[in-house]
Amino acid sequence: MANWSNASSVCEWKGVTCGRRNRRVIALDISQMGLSGTIPPQFGNLSFLVSFNASGNSFSGILPDDLTHLRRLRVFDVSANNLTGEIPSQFGLLSNLQILILDHNLITGSIPLSFLNLSNLETMHLGFNKFKGSITSTIFNVSTLKSIRILDNHFSGIIPLDLCLRLINLIRFDVTSNFLSAEVPKSLSMCSKVRYLGLNYNGFVGTIPPELGNLTSLKILRLGGNNLEGRIPKEIGCLHDLEQLEIENNHLTGLLPPHMFNMSSLQMLNLNTNKISGTIPREMSNLEKLEYLYLQLNSLSGSIPWGIFNISSLLGLDLGFNHLYGSLPSKMGYKLQNIIKIGLNVNNLSGAIPSYISNCSKLEVLFLDSNSFSAPIPYSLGELNFLEELTISDNRLTSESSSTGVNFLTSLANCRYLSTLVISNNPLNIVLPSSFGNLSNSLKIFVAFRCNIKGKISNKLGNLSSLMGIDLSQNELTGVVPRGIRGLNQLQRLHLGNNKLSGCLPNSICSLKYLDSLSLSENHIWGSIPECIGNATSIREIYLSSNRLSFNIPSSLWKLKDLLKLNLSSNLLNGSLHPEIGNMKVAIYINLSRNQFSGYIPTTIRGLQSLINFSLANNLLEGPIPDSFGSMISLEYLDLSNNNLTGGIPRSLEELHYLKGFNVSFNRLSGEIPSKGQFESTSDCIHLCGYVDSGNLSDYTFIMEMQKEKFHSQ
Repeated sequence: MANWSNASSVCEWKGVTCGRRNRRVIALDISQMGLSGTIPPQFGNLSFLVSFNASGNSFSGILPDDLTHLRRLRVFDVSANNLTGEIPSQFGLLSNLQILILDHNLITGSIPLSFLNLSNLETMHLGFNKFKGSITSTIFNVSTLKSIRILDNHFSGIIPLDLCLRLINLIRFDVTSNFLSAEVPKSLSMCSKVRYLGLNYNGFVGTIPPELGNLTSLKILRLGGNNLEGRIPKEIGCLHDLEQLEIENNHLTGLLPPHMFNMSSLQMLNLNTNKISGTIPREMSNLEKLEYLYLQLNSLSGSIPWGIFNISSLLGLDLGFNHLYGSLPSKMGYKLQNIIKIGLNVNNLSGAIPSYISNCSKLEVLFLDSNSFSAPIPYSLGELNFLEELTISDNRLTSESSSTGVNFLTSLANCRYLSTLVISNNPLNIVLPSSFGNLSNSLKIFVAFRCNIKGKISNKLGNLSSLMGIDLSQNELTGVVPRGIRGLNQLQRLHLGNNKLSGCLPNSICSLKYLDSLSLSENHIWGSIPECIGNATSIREIYLSSNRLSFNIPSSLWKLKDLLKLNLSSNLLNGSLHPEIGNMKVAIYINLSRNQFSGYIPTTIRGLQSLINFSLANNLLEGPIPDSFGSMISLEYLDLSNNNLTGGIPRSLEELHYLKGFNVSFNRLSGEIPSKGQFESTSDCIHLCGYVDSGNLSDYTFIMEMQKEKFHSQ
């Protein structure tokens, strides 16, 4: 709009078109110009205006009534703005209007009844707004309408049964993502010219009308995200010009109808998340133009017809979450040179991952997890230069390693776009290569637990600067937690538990400002918990149990006010419990058992108002059980056993209405047993055993047993 000035004629301004004879403005195109504010009502003075396009700006406010003065207007497009309010009813006076596009705004209200007067309207696009109300026959009574696009609104009710009798020229009808209900009308089969029918993500019920097979002009049929049931009608297979068929997220049953494979124009078939059973017919390979085949989350069985892997047009193949078995063809990638995604996960497939998969040179996503694949992982995966996600976990895969320690992980360094790598639960039996840090800088998720991985974690791990989560737990890693992790400035989850790591906790852990979960349980880590731990303010979970940590818990740890779970059990920690423990107001799980804590239990524990599971068992604590336990109203499991506690059980514990497990055995308690609340009677989760004399605690053992697994260490 740089030339919008008095120095030049209006007709020379950018976006302005004038008539040849009268030099009056007939078209105004100010789209994509970064404009904001409200639409000037003065535009309504452009009485010769035929076309108005203000799309792709940041206009807000309501549509000014003055625009209804534009009686010559044929095209009105204000899509992709921030307009609010309702459509002025006077818009019905724009009798010459042919194209009305209001998509992607915040417009509310219903479609004005005055639209009945728009006798020349051909295109009405109101998608992605906040319109509401029912779709009635009177609104859609304009016989000239060819394209109706009202998706992503709040329309409700039913589709009028006489819709096709009134809209005889309808080509596109899209009501996706509304709240329409009842059955899909059979009468839609009378919309003989319709090419696009989008009824997906509403509340339609019943079966798919076989009559839809009469829509011989149909190119796209979308019925997904409803509550449709029954079989896919064989008549659908008569739609020879159909290019996209999407009926995902319904309750369809039965087999895949053979007629479906005569649809020679079909490019997309999406039947995800249904209850379709039987086998995948061999005739599927007849669909030579097929680009996307999505059959995941069904009940399909049998083997995958090898002919599917010969459909060279395929871009996306997802057969995951079925009961498919058998092996993959050794040359499965030979003709899939354009494919972008392959999903075969959660089936019963076996055999080797074909090395010819490297021919899928454009592959970005490969999901093979949760099958029974065996044999070594092919190095050729490293030739997939565009690979972004690779999940091969939960199989029986192995790895070939050279004498220099090179294995398939080394080959993946060529995949420069790799962001997700999940290989866990495979008997790989490999050494973590020193070149591990040479994997893609795009890597965000690396999960490799329970893989028999040995060796040390290289300091080069810190080179993976985009890493958000790493899980190498339940392996045989040795050495120390590398200080190089300070380079992982995006890291949220660090899980290295159940290994043979030693040394002390590096201070570099404290510098991970986005760290959410830290798990190093069941290693040989010694020394103290770093004082700087209080700097890791984003942390929500800390698991350091079953190590050799000593000294006291640094007071800074109790300042982690957002900490939810803390497990420091089975260490050599000592000293007294800091009164600031009560600062952890959102914590739901704290396990400090099997250490050497001494002194009194601080009364400030009353601050642990969200705590559900608390264990101080097997320590050297003494003194009374604080009355303040009675303020911890969310408590379900409390274990104070195997200490030197004295006095009685406070009656305040009778207020703990959710208490399911309580253990104070092997202490030196005396006095009366509380008799109200959860202490009134025994149940499956709480019962008394040992010697009890007349309702008093004797010198014998008193136990209210709990479900032991609730105090597990992670």
